[in-house]
This record gives sequence, C-alpha cells and structure tokens, in this order.
Amino acid sequence: MDRSTAVLTPRRRRIALGVGIVVLLAALPVLTALGLRWGQGDTVLAGVSVEGEALGGSSREQLVGLVEDLVGERRATRVTVRAVADDEEAREVVSDRATVGVVVDPERTVAAAWALGRRGGWQGLWDQLRAVAGHEWALTLDERIDRDRLERWAEDAAQELSEEARPADLELVAGDDPDDAEVEVTEPRPARTVAVEDIVAALSEELATPGPVTVDVPVDTSSPTFTEADLDGVRAAAAHAVAAPVLLSHPLEGEDLRLDPTDLARLLRVEGDEDAEEGQRLRLTTDADRLREHLGDDGVAALEQRPVDATYEIVGTEVELQQGAPGFTPDLAAAAQEVLELARQEPDADGAPRQAELPGEQVGPDVTVDDIDVREQVSSFTTDLVPGQPRNQNIQLGAELLDGATIEPGERFSLNEAIGPRTRDRGFVENGFIDADGELVSVVGGGSSQIGTTFMNAAWFAGIELVEFQPHSLYFDRYPMGREATLSYNTIDVVVENDSPYEIAVGAEATESDLTIRFFSTPWAEVATTSGEPYDIRPGETRDGFTIEFGRTITYPDGSTRSEDHVHTYRPDG
Repeated sequence: MDRSTAVLTPRRRRIALGVGIVVLLAALPVLTALGLRWGQGDTVLAGVSVEGEALGGSSREQLVGLVEDLVGERRATRVTVRAVADDEEAREVVSDRATVGVVVDPERTVAAAWALGRRGGWQGLWDQLRAVAGHEWALTLDERIDRDRLERWAEDAAQELSEEARPADLELVAGDDPDDAEVEVTEPRPARTVAVEDIVAALSEELATPGPVTVDVPVDTSSPTFTEADLDGVRAAAAHAVAAPVLLSHPLEGEDLRLDPTDLARLLRVEGDEDAEEGQRLRLTTDADRLREHLGDDGVAALEQRPVDATYEIVGTEVELQQGAPGFTPDLAAAAQEVLELARQEPDADGAPRQAELPGEQVGPDVTVDDIDVREQVSSFTTDLVPGQPRNQNIQLGAELLDGATIEPGERFSLNEAIGPRTRDRGFVENGFIDADGELVSVVGGGSSQIGTTFMNAAWFAGIELVEFQPHSLYFDRYPMGREATLSYNTIDVVVENDSPYEIAVGAEATESDLTIRFFSTPWAEVATTSGEPYDIRPGETRDGFTIEFGRTITYPDGSTRSEDHVHTYRPDG
C-alpha cells in the first residue's frame, strides 16, 4: 500500500470525528430508552396511582389485585335515597353503587396504568423521562352508569318509599259472652308517593363523583278517603253501641227483642260515604236485611203474633163467646232504625238496656165476636133410648161423629156424609133395621135411624129447609107420627139446607137413656107445627097402619111466612 494514502489528512480526521459524533448522538436516545426501560423492568411506572393508591413499582399481578380491590370497594360504596315529607321522619332506602347501576371496569384501569412507559415511539420514552423527573399520574377507576339498571332500581326504591293511603275505619267485634264486645279502630294514614324520575335525576348527578351518596327526593302526600275527623265523628257512637243492651218491647204479648252488646256488634256496622262532609263520612248503620239475617227465621217468627179469631164454645145448652185477639207484624226496617238510634245513645251508668217499643202493625182478627152467628140454642129435639140395647152403641158413636158439625148459610148438609159408613172397623155393631121392603133385618149400624129422626126434628124446629127425609114404613111410638126419618148409608139420607143467613152449629149427645140434638145459631125464624089425627087406620098383628098429616108454618123476621104440608102412610105390621 502506498504509505501516503494511509495517513489521514487533518481535514479527513475532522470529517471522521463529526461523523462519529453524529452516530453517537443518534444512538444516544436509543441507548437512553433502553436504559430507562431496563430500569422500569416488568413493573408499573413510578409515579402512577389509582384513586390515590401508589402503584409505581408494582408487578402486573399486584396491579390487577390492587385495582380489583379498589373496584370492589367502589361497587360496595353506600348509596342512600331519602324520602322526606312534611311533619314526618324521613324514610330511606340503602343500597350500593353496583346495585343502583354503576358499572366499574377494572381491566381498562389496569390497561391504562400498565401502558404508561410502554407506549410506542417517543411517547413511552417521554413517560419514562417524566417519571425520572418526578411526574405523577393520578388515574381514576373507569366507571359509567347503566341507565336501564338505574331506572329499574329506582322503580323498586320508589315503591318501597311510597305508601298507599289507609283510610280511617272502625269495626265492632263480638266476643263469646253476651257483654263481650269491643271497638277496633284503624287509624288513617296519608298516601306517600315518590316519583321514579326524581330518584333517577338525583342519583344521576351524584353518582358522577366517587364516594358515598345520599340524596333527598320529594314526597307527594295526599289525604286518605276517610280521615281522623271522620273517625272522631263515629267513635263515640260505636263505643256507646256496645256498652249496653238495646230492648224493643213487644206491644202485645209477643216476645221482646233484646240485643246484647255482642248482638249489636254483629248487627251494626260502620259505612263510609265519600260524598258527605268531612267528619260525617263514617257512620254507624244497619238495615232490615241485616236484622232479618241476625234474627233468622225463628227469631223473626218469635216477634210475629198471629191474630186470634173470636170463637164460641157450646157448654150444654149455652154458647160461650170467646173474644179474639189482635196479631202483630213487626216492621223490620223501622225496628232496625230504632235499634240504631238507641245504640247511639250513651247508656246509663248501671248499663241498663236502652228501651223503646217494637215498631210494627197490629192486625185485627178475621173473626170478631160480632162476626159470630152461633149465639144461642135455636132448636133441640130429644128421643128416648132403652138402656142396655146394642143399638145404643151405634147411636152414641154416631152422635159423637155428628157433634160439632157446622152448616154454613146456603150449604146443604148430608147426615150420612157427616156420620160416614157404619162398619165394624169404625166401632159400629149389629142391630135391627127395617129395610126398603119394610122387613126388620139385622145389620151393622142398626139404630142409626134414631139419629136421623132426632136430627130431622131439630132442623124442623130451627126453621131451615128439609131437602130430603123419609119416614119409616112402620110406625115406632118413640117418634112423632110422620115427623121422623129413617137412615141407611148410601140408600136413605136426611139432607137439610141452611137457608138462613147465619151459621148453624150442631150439638149431639147420647146417654144410656136419651139422644138430644141441638141447633145453635142466631134466632131467625119462628116455627109453628101442626099434626092431625091418624086416619085410614089398618089393623096389624103388632102395630096398626095409618095415614097422618103434619106440617109447619115458618115466620121470618120480615113478617113473611112459609107453610109446609106433609102426608105419610104407615103400613100395618103382621
């Protein structure tokens, strides 16, 4: 090599030196950055803090742990919503930030802290140089509000802080004993309403900053339907109602209506009237339906009293009139109001019943003494019996069946229908009877014809119409000539018609020696009877046959008369 070319000239040395300096200066930042990053290592850059917690020099694992702890604390931070109403203690709902809808993202906070000093290019170098110079990075947790969650929580909170109105009320409570009743009072409470929008608005503003949150929200209050004034208006009446019995005395002889305190507690109730003035919107009430339900059918029937018709009783030959009695129908609507008025009254100190008369209507009997036609005996007839004969049993039984019969004005009366069939089952016995051919035969019930004769003559002298009667074919001297009647069930009858304007009662009595039938009524007609002498006499072995004429003249109250003429022929016997 040429020695001269190997030696640097001064100019070349200056150029080389300049180039070296330039290279050195270019490499210096790289070397510095490499040195700073070598100094930071795998830790958080010095000067970095999150929510005041210094994290410089922390490993990533430590960073994650510290941030998660801070996030947990933040999520658990207390949130209080207070509802404040006038003249009332505040009510509150307590929760935490996470529950009300605050969302904290630990990963973004970790990423932001870990990125300092590690950003690309000059940014990372600049972070590290600033850290060397003592700069601090105060990071905050990354959080936001989930609006949907906040609104859902606010709805629940508003419902918890709100309260429906409770109207004043009063109830009468019956116990087990008659006097065991009391008044139970429900005090009124106004309605409290907290708006969801107010909670959301208040929390949205306050949750923007960390730390515990307490917000006050307004309460809209409204009075209940029935107030304390309404309660005061009925309280005294309710207390009086169950303090003593109520008695409604029966105006006649029926049962009194007594209601003990327990009865009153079941019968009365407190009703509300929203349209009334305050202080009068609660009132003690009852009505006829509640009273009827309380008493039941038997209880209502006990208050009712049926009218008793006037009656008569025949004693021997006399008529004894028995006065009727009015009935009573309670007015349950008026009675319920009377009970209510009495129940409102303050009772005496001794707790005596508060009394009034049971309202209702007195109802007169359908039949009064003036309506009774049966006043006295208007006729009678007696026929003799021979003691000891079997026929007497039939006559006595027939008299018992006839006794007490009545014949209404215009009514036809059949003696056979009144006595009924003469059978052994009914107690009749066998005895002699003259049949349609005039033959004396033995039949069950024989002797009943004496009842026919006696009845026919009682009707004769009473002046009523004889519709049907048939004298015997043979004459028996125990009967009047012609004015007698035989009787056979379903064959021969005695029928009369009551052509008077009055009821007739029939009395019949048979002893061992005679049979008497009496008619009792209001005197109506006078009867004059006639009987001629027998003629056309035809002798017989045991009894003669003959013809007899007889009749009667009936004189009526208006002076008019009616005459009857009868003729009957008996045939001889034997």
